[in-house]
Amino acid sequence: LGVWRNAGPGRRTLGVSAERKSPQLVEITSTALLAAENSRYEQVFTIYGSGELVIEIRLEPSPGLPEIPRIGMQMTIPAEFSEVTWFGRGPHETYEDRKSGAAIDFHLMEVGQLFTDYSKPQENGNRTDVRWVKFTNDEGMGLWAFGMPLLNFSASHYPQSELERARHAFEMKRIDEIVV
Repeated sequence: LGVWRNAGPGRRTLGVSAERKSPQLVEITSTALLAAENSRYEQVFTIYGSGELVIEIRLEPSPGLPEIPRIGMQMTIPAEFSEVTWFGRGPHETYEDRKSGAAIDFHLMEVGQLFTDYSKPQENGNRTDVRWVKFTNDEGMGLWAFGMPLLNFSASHYPQSELERARHAFEMKRIDEIVV
């Protein structure tokens, strides 16, 4: 599945367009070719006057490529949005092949509590079958994401590059921001 490892970071943008659909609605479309045999990738961002943002992703993998391990997005948000509330499986980490022992319920944790400290640093802290997740600050302001119908999420003070670089947990460099 290695062809997919750098498919996103190695993508070549073909174009970006913005269209004002109404006074309260803007649609931005970004089209790219992924580094995975020029697979076509499109993101459509629909922005409403209310502040709501809907993101659609379309992927057309080139023929003959291996299974896609996952499709997703990654972003960094300010450290102040460290309270995480979600409705989905938890409270411990879950993955598609390891989730039946986790209740679908409302869960609340600080970002640091989502981290699972394995002896060798690796991806961790995922939550599956999530209907919605929100990241808030002390005043209750923040980001609220909804699955359509479901999503997975993880959040950490360690970028993926640190989890891949370090051989031991003490070697990782923590950042203040939150990687979602």
